[in-house]
Amino acid sequence: MFASRGHTTSWQGKMEVSYRQAALFLRHAVLASRTVPQTRCLCNTRSVSTVKLECDTFGKRTNNTSPLVILHGLFGSKQNWHSISRNLARKIDRQIIAIDIRNHGESEHSDVMDYPSMAADVAATMKEEGVERGILVGHSMGGKVAMTLALQEAPLVEKLIVVDTTPTTSAGKIVFPKIIEGMKNIKFHTEWTLSKTRSEADKTLLQTIPDLGVRQFILTNLVEDDNGWFSWRVNIAAIEKNLEQIWSFPQFKHVSYHGDTLFLGGGKSPYISESHYPEIKRLFPKALVTHIPDSGHWVHTEKPKEFMEAVTDFIRK
Repeated sequence: MFASRGHTTSWQGKMEVSYRQAALFLRHAVLASRTVPQTRCLCNTRSVSTVKLECDTFGKRTNNTSPLVILHGLFGSKQNWHSISRNLARKIDRQIIAIDIRNHGESEHSDVMDYPSMAADVAATMKEEGVERGILVGHSMGGKVAMTLALQEAPLVEKLIVVDTTPTTSAGKIVFPKIIEGMKNIKFHTEWTLSKTRSEADKTLLQTIPDLGVRQFILTNLVEDDNGWFSWRVNIAAIEKNLEQIWSFPQFKHVSYHGDTLFLGGGKSPYISESHYPEIKRLFPKALVTHIPDSGHWVHTEKPKEFMEAVTDFIRK
């Protein structure tokens, strides 16, 4: 079912968004490079290699409920979802599994960043965690990973929640290259403290990223190793190389996901609009589309209470 932003249905609220600065705190984290066995998964009639993903769990798993699997967006990490994960675990009485997607957070790096490969990573991680079926929640890039997994391996997905993105080309073509440019312009100095490095990095990012909230979000990726070396924990080279694939979406011509699906957008965000409804309906026939008022692209950080209420209501229905 679909509705315009101008009126409300019985299942859908109207959504208009304003941007709130993301107050996300920097954590010291070092990418642990490990050699792990590769698994192979057939996706879109081609074989892809998976990489090891790191995940954090919240709450206890019960026999009669499926875990909630959370997938962050571009330049994000499972760390950004810790507060939401803890609160949701208590609110819905389910285990929450927050995953770092490849080239992000503490997960392994790879030159490949197409959605079939990233979806295969998540499927392999779910199986490693003993998850036979899960409720997938994906924001932005993570939403596209979740949609791809639902379309490729529907038995793994009990329900699907897609946050501020669609199965089409995204609206971030101008923003993402500027973010990468700013990150590449930063020069790190070993004699600087973490606080000094963060402050100087913010000044450099300001040249290409005027929004303080976005800069704070990007700076959560700044890490210091045991020897005092600073670096970005995201794989900037791989992200830049694969940007065209990241903001697009794979072609699925003869498949659809028939499970319950919620598209949850920000009212002022351009990422979900009426022009996207036909493709949403084609690939996800049972989809509901709703927007959270006074929220932008980072719906879960700007309106956490309303976000959790929407997720909880959808799951309980």
